[in-house]
Amino acid sequence: MPTRARDEVAAVRRRFVVLCTTLRGFANCAESYQRLHHYLPAPGSVAAREIEAGGSLATDTLSSAAMVLGGAHDHVIGLENLLAAQSSVYAPHTVARALLEGAARAWWLLDPALDGRERACRGLTERLESLHEAAKIERVTMGGTGRATTARIHHVADLARRHGLQVLNDERGRPVAVGARRLSATVLVARLLGGRDGDRVFGEVAFRAWSGATHGMLWSLTASLDPQPDPTGQHELIAHRRMTLDAVEQLTAIAAMAFGEAFNREVEVYGWDRREWEAYARQALVDLRSSAPPP
Repeated sequence: MPTRARDEVAAVRRRFVVLCTTLRGFANCAESYQRLHHYLPAPGSVAAREIEAGGSLATDTLSSAAMVLGGAHDHVIGLENLLAAQSSVYAPHTVARALLEGAARAWWLLDPALDGRERACRGLTERLESLHEAAKIERVTMGGTGRATTARIHHVADLARRHGLQVLNDERGRPVAVGARRLSATVLVARLLGGRDGDRVFGEVAFRAWSGATHGMLWSLTASLDPQPDPTGQHELIAHRRMTLDAVEQLTAIAAMAFGEAFNREVEVYGWDRREWEAYARQALVDLRSSAPPP
């Protein structure tokens, strides 16, 4: 291999390592914060005020948000593992899609601009959605919704009413949301990745593209194929699955951005010292820029 070609290959490999390391670094930094603070809110923080005013309802809501963000955190690690192994093409898109959905849902629950009542509404809506999804499994396996699940659904609805929160029913009279209808994952991802300029096209395109791979859509699967001449001569071309550096760049950037935005809200709501988190984010950006191949 010519020297120039070897140098180019080495540069790509270095870039690949930086991308994977940066992605894992976001997850590690978040985990270190959570272990350091044990999910205890700083005095005077949004979380502390809500817990003081709302008691167990506020605690349960914040716990739900932490659980959802924890799922996104696990998917960040899974995505980094898949990318580092360099053995899968479609699986990273599937994991990245799940990461986006979890990060966007946590970001929505942890909006620091909410008051305690509106956050509680969102948390209760998530609990109802979860119970209705569980009920679908019971209807398949048992021929109907179990009494325990039905009781839990009504318990959540009654809890909301006791706190003066509006319960919304579906067309069959079942309680399905509190305060407002639940937003779809597509809408939330678009908002999450829209940033301050409000451009929501970017987020929706990424989510739909990765959803295509998740659901086996041909248009999405063929996007990762690299047609090459058939060396046997039996066919004109043979398509090989290939993960390009551009695709890894996109996966890493969007995943880090989504998880980072969600975790940033957790830090803000709990009032944790954000200096270490912001320092890591700045350094990660420097590393990404310095290792980028020349245009």
